[in-house]
Amino acid sequence: MKPRGRRVAGSWIGWILIQPLLVVGCASVTPLPPAPPVILPTGTAIEVGSEAVAASHRAKPRAWPDGTMGIERTSTGYRFHAAGPGTLISCTGTLERPISAGCRVAEPIQSVKAGLNYAAGGPIYRDPPSGAMLMVYHGERWKDPTHGLIFHSSLGLAKSIDEGSTWTDLGEIITPNMTPAALFARNVTHDLGGGAYLIVGDHFYVYFRDWMMTGDKAEIAVARARVADVVDAAVNHNTVVPWTKYFNGEWTEPGLGGRASPLETPDTFAAWWDVSYNTYLGRYIMVAFGAPWPATGLYWLDSVDGLSWSNRKLIVGDSNQKIYVTVAGLGADPEVTGQHFYVYYVSSVKGGKGDGITHRTTDDFLARRLIILSTAESSNVTTLTVSNLDEASVEEASQSDLQPAVGAF
Repeated sequence: MKPRGRRVAGSWIGWILIQPLLVVGCASVTPLPPAPPVILPTGTAIEVGSEAVAASHRAKPRAWPDGTMGIERTSTGYRFHAAGPGTLISCTGTLERPISAGCRVAEPIQSVKAGLNYAAGGPIYRDPPSGAMLMVYHGERWKDPTHGLIFHSSLGLAKSIDEGSTWTDLGEIITPNMTPAALFARNVTHDLGGGAYLIVGDHFYVYFRDWMMTGDKAEIAVARARVADVVDAAVNHNTVVPWTKYFNGEWTEPGLGGRASPLETPDTFAAWWDVSYNTYLGRYIMVAFGAPWPATGLYWLDSVDGLSWSNRKLIVGDSNQKIYVTVAGLGADPEVTGQHFYVYYVSSVKGGKGDGITHRTTDDFLARRLIILSTAESSNVTTLTVSNLDEASVEEASQSDLQPAVGAF
């Protein structure tokens, strides 16, 4: 079922001055070798465009995007909303140059209810009747209150009724089964992700990584709540409703601290993904980063129901660190993808050689690749192939997905 709603945000507190966009010279990219096919029931081929620099290290805000972006289409272009160092930062531009019209900073989330040292987000849903904006944020509890090298993470909801200038915390909705005390005793971090979501039927599906007290992990897990209940609690009561995790085939476990089952078999490392309903395939898609660390690869997965994810395929595998994936459709609603769409991610040469944010933030840039799906001529062909494209050669084809901009803010 096609999801409803979209991620939006509006007016701002302060400006970040940015330099003219640099679109060359940030990094060299080695073309991918031909990849073997993998079975895909729809008989579709996926082609991956060459890497383009959407926002250079020098031009974009520091450490932005620090998570999955929420993208809205306006009457004049696009807005890109994502966590920065401690708060939401929104940039305005085009799909090709997301920061070309400038970036603005919202106030930090106000009155955070849980004992969090960090809270910021990007995925945003607007309630059409009230106009209220709901943001899924990534929260962190730090072992050492002075820095976040070791942290326990959670997902929460925040609300804005002034077009994103200010945000009020509504509360946490998802925490790992592993408690902060148990995690800190191991002296390790568990990052459950950035709150990418789908609307499946009448429910929000929010995807995350879980870690059980038993030591088992669910690299791709999901929790849900009814859209109507979430919106009513947020808009009318400034709170959250209980969410439930999917566990052993049922929605039986609480979102706060419950257990979760992995949604991919075998359970394989994946993180900081984005998800979308794809109209061309008639199914849900996910692009995630995964092994090897720190020179991470980007992986494709898909699902017919949002619960069982399969057809994992490496689609980008150069030596850079690639993290914080966002997918964007080229039509009226960027949350919905079609035959052609963009994949964004933060890329870093130094991050691929080091380990951690210290290396990545010295040279990171926002990268973009065009994805093109095509149906095999024979209905008997059921393979997924991956290849690098010269983006210029497919630019004309991608124009067929473009629609007039909608909505003014």
